[in-house]
Amino acid sequence: MRKLVIEHNILTSSEEKLPTIILDGSLWGADFENLASEGIDDPITYEHNDGFNKFTHQKVTYSQTFIRTEKTDDQLLEEYK
Repeated sequence: MRKLVIEHNILTSSEEKLPTIILDGSLWGADFENLASEGIDDPITYEHNDGFNKFTHQKVTYSQTFIRTEKTDDQLLEEYK
């Protein structure tokens, strides 16, 4: 089972949609356990309106989904596009 954080629905202030990002949930340390569901494929999504994209240097809004899953990155990218 994989513990992942998926950042999706990323929009710049000019409404440009940026690609979905899949991150290793271990980057959140113990916080992952507090933010994710204990169930497999039972995502919990948080909405953020105060993000900043370090690549484009723009303010962004985005959804951040915490999930435990066996799905591949390709499956998740299709699901969260």
